Amino acid sequence: MKLVRISIVMLITAACAMAQVSAAIPDATPEPTKEQIKVKDYGKIEGVILCETTGKPIQNAYVCVEGCLNAAMTNERGIFCLKGIPSGVCKVKVTKKGFEAFVQEVQIRKNKNLHIDISMKEAQG
Repeated sequence: MKLVRISIVMLITAACAMAQVSAAIPDATPEPTKEQIKVKDYGKIEGVILCETTGKPIQNAYVCVEGCLNAAMTNERGIFCLKGIPSGVCKVKVTKKGFEAFVQEVQIRKNKNLHIDISMKEAQG
């Protein structure tokens, strides 16, 4: 009986100690940065990429914004969408094997969508 009481007391003591430790640990969720708070300082680029010669959509073209980690691949209809692009002037770059690389400077406005249609030239040789 004495052993049971000691075990119960030890369990209660351990539970109280764990409660105190978890209360002392700060929330693991970090505070948002100033950049994260300024969500409205970002825009979106969407569009369609077509072959200049045939007018057909170009599937699996790589679309990115230079100097930014945002990138996308076009779908079977040549459509792409890049979200979270910082506002300001940036360069959109498109590459696809068998085509010349395409680069265009664009202006991204806060909380706005930019639609661009791109015609890519087939590579020579």
